[in-house]
Order: sequence, then C-alpha cells, then structure tokens
Amino acid sequence: MNSETSRRISALLAIGLAVAAVYVGWVFIDRHLREKKHEEAVRKKEQESYSPYANQDLNELRILHFYASPSRLTAGQEAILCYGVQGARSVHISNVDEALKPTRNRCLTIKPAASTTYTLEVEGKETASKKTATFVLNVDPPG
Repeated sequence: MNSETSRRISALLAIGLAVAAVYVGWVFIDRHLREKKHEEAVRKKEQESYSPYANQDLNELRILHFYASPSRLTAGQEAILCYGVQGARSVHISNVDEALKPTRNRCLTIKPAASTTYTLEVEGKETASKKTATFVLNVDPPG
C-alpha cells in the first residue's frame, strides 16, 4: 500500500469517525430532550391532578390552614403560628399584634407566657362572608 492510498484511507476513517461521533451525539441529545419533555408533561399532569386548588373558585372564602408548632410548650419557649387563606380581603388573629395580610401561607414566631387561645378571623372579598378558626396553644410553667 502506497502512502497516497494510506492517506486516503486515513482521511475516510477520520470522516467516518466524525460522522459517527456527530450521530451518537445527536442521538444522546435527542433522547435527553425527549426525556425532559416527557418529565415536564408528567409533572404538569401531576400538578393539575394533585393540586388542592384545582377546579376551585379561588374567590371562595376559605381558611386553608391555621395551627401552631409545637402545639404545647414550656413558658419562655417560642412556637411558629401559621395560617393560610383564600378569597379574603382581611385577616386578623387574636393575641397577635402584627399587621396581617391575606396569603396562602404565612408563619409567625410567637412566645406566649401562658396558655393562649388564638382565633383567626377572615372576611371575604366577594361577599360579606366571614369565617373563623380557633385553637389553644398550651403553655406549661417552667420547671
């Protein structure tokens, strides 16, 4: 085999390897994009089917949650008080001095000295409706 034939074979092999590398790269990128598109479709479908707000009138006045964690503590300890509402124009929680706004989820740090009753009062923005929720946060004396 002469050097000219050897160069041609080397050039053809290089071109073949380049084409093969481009093809393999394209296959991997195409698979990745298809998987990503499929994952996005599945995620969107799951969000639509599992959303607690799917098929709801978001202007309907609702208390989504209202609780403290922990639900019992010792005097001097802090707790987290959380609330969430929908369709409300105003929010008030008894024994909380902070100005509150309607939101789907908000938590505040509280430090009651004794057992305290907390009442969440919300007023609807569409109608004159009101809703309330109440719980007692039990506080044990230190010791």
